[in-house]
Amino acid sequence: MKPKILALAILGLVVMNVNAVLPPLPAHCNETGVNFQNQIIILNAQNQPGTHIYRLQNIGAEVIQVNHPSNAGMQAGWASDISVNHLSAILINQGNFVISCAYLKPQGIYEPVSCKNVIGVCEMTNLTYSPSAAQGAYWIAENRAINSFNTALVQRGFSPAA
Repeated sequence: MKPKILALAILGLVVMNVNAVLPPLPAHCNETGVNFQNQIIILNAQNQPGTHIYRLQNIGAEVIQVNHPSNAGMQAGWASDISVNHLSAILINQGNFVISCAYLKPQGIYEPVSCKNVIGVCEMTNLTYSPSAAQGAYWIAENRAINSFNTALVQRGFSPAA
């Protein structure tokens, strides 16, 4: 019995330590327009016009797949995996943009999970970019380590404002 309890206690500390090393939200990133509802995230929940860029961070303990359910016949391009402590950025120009979350299981099966428990999300407000880059909705950066995230944004034409 005691080895089982010790193993659970150690596992709990490991999980706590993974979450403890996560940096706080950057000053240029706010949660306005982000709404966690049931198991999904709604981006630009206030349906504000214009371009919105959101930063998503996997704060869970497993790889997470984020996806945007589409009414179109094809869903290719929306599903994106985010490793533990990694970041992705998405640009959207529409309101009420829904994102779902799922764990990637070893058998290649995705198990739905509440986004609120596994994804930290905020709107990035300090980026400059060309008007042509602000068209449509797409992933700017996918599954980047924290230390390479800003480089990935710059490579796609998105620079921190001075």
